[in-house]
Amino acid sequence: MNKKTRRNIAVLCLIIGAAVSCAQGPGNLFRAANDQYTKGMFEEAAEIYRELTDERGIVSPEVYYNLGNTYFRLTQYGRAVLWWEKCLTLKPRDADARHNIRLVRSKLFKETEQTSAVDIIHGWLTNTISLNEISIAVLFLYCLSSGIMVLFILRKKALFLKFGIIGLLLLLVTGIWAYILYDYHIQTRRAIVTAASIEVHSGPDESTSVAFTVSQAREAVLLRESGDWQEIGIPEKGLKGWVQKGTVAGI
Repeated sequence: MNKKTRRNIAVLCLIIGAAVSCAQGPGNLFRAANDQYTKGMFEEAAEIYRELTDERGIVSPEVYYNLGNTYFRLTQYGRAVLWWEKCLTLKPRDADARHNIRLVRSKLFKETEQTSAVDIIHGWLTNTISLNEISIAVLFLYCLSSGIMVLFILRKKALFLKFGIIGLLLLLVTGIWAYILYDYHIQTRRAIVTAASIEVHSGPDESTSVAFTVSQAREAVLLRESGDWQEIGIPEKGLKGWVQKGTVAGI
């Protein structure tokens, strides 16, 4: 085999490799993962879904939801809740994902949940609309209100002033709502305990005392980091402490 032939074969292999890579696009990978899930091959399905999220950078509530279901089948309940929660950040009205989270937590946690009126209102505000949707609404109302006020300045008609004031009030309410969602999804570093059970230490060191333990699927808040340790808080219980990295994952 001469040098030119070898070079042609190498080029052909590269072309075939590129074609195969293109054929395995996100849509094909998603279908392949679904097929593995249907066959009961959950480990393989999880690997393909994670390729979509981790390597391809796919942001999709459908992928997140299916990955949560896959981890549930693997009895990795913490990871299941994590991906269902990720699904809800993009698609907050997904009743199936919300039901699954409640189902898992009702099995894992025996305590009765105490819900105040403030918690109910906050839950409704954060579970009704996504941050992207509220951002679009704020932008639309801003443009609409600005346009109406410009018309009032030019035409001096009371009707434009009335609609302009209504638009500004709606913009104010929507802006406050957007801030609440921003604080909930971005400012507050929400996380889920993914390890089966973790010991929470009083300091960022293995030699410090164990303050309390937390089981998988519990929601936490990431406070700060120190080396291989993270400080977390459990708002519903008023607790905080240090855990090793890799035991909790941000939503």
